[in-house]
Amino acid sequence: MSREIKFRLWTGSKMVKQERRLSGSNGFVECMNFWTGYEDTEEWVGYKFLQYTGLKDRNGVEIYEGDILCVDRILNSKFKGVVNFQCGIFQIKPIEGLIPTSPICHWAQDGVEVIGNIYENPDLLQETE
Repeated sequence: MSREIKFRLWTGSKMVKQERRLSGSNGFVECMNFWTGYEDTEEWVGYKFLQYTGLKDRNGVEIYEGDILCVDRILNSKFKGVVNFQCGIFQIKPIEGLIPTSPICHWAQDGVEVIGNIYENPDLLQETE
């Protein structure tokens, strides 16, 4: 079974999408010249690499680490959560309420929607009244 390994990069001021796929052999991944305009690895210090989960939301939008999701629950209730990678799995950590952190695979893809990310939309991290 293969999976697509992709990343995006937060530079501190903008999100940069990956221009080509990762390639590697013997467990090593070639990253040189991987990002358009970011050929010198010293420029990457302090930047955030955000991995693709391999999943898409109900609108076909790719879900990455750091994305903020709106998750539909039963009985027409919803919650917002942040995608993170912890303990070897991608998880949704709820922003508010008493809902526990859970693996992203526990939620049906047609029940989640990417509404932003923690870098470009920090206002979405605020709890709603």
